Amino acid sequence: MNNTLFALLLRKQDRRSEHVFHRDRKKLRADYVSHLFKRYVRRLGPDERLHLRHRFASLLVLNGTSLYQVQKLMGHSDPRTTAGDSHLPPETMHDIVDRIQLPSD
Repeated sequence: MNNTLFALLLRKQDRRSEHVFHRDRKKLRADYVSHLFKRYVRRLGPDERLHLRHRFASLLVLNGTSLYQVQKLMGHSDPRTTAGDSHLPPETMHDIVDRIQLPSD
């Protein structure tokens, strides 16, 4: 969980409990929260799950994360899988090409 998500969850936190993830004001175990998250992701269906993974990988790359780091975060053993998941919108390619500076004469 990154700091942005943590801050968002704290804002959404039920102020009747000191815990972000709780039931009846009792803290939920981390493995149970992880289990619930996985269950909700499975309910999305294969197309939506795939989109979620692609979006995660693409956002990481767009924010300067190396493909090696994305590979480790995604749990891929083959870097080609990571490269396939990290689709970049065409408009980002224009920005990259525009960075090229021609040498002056």
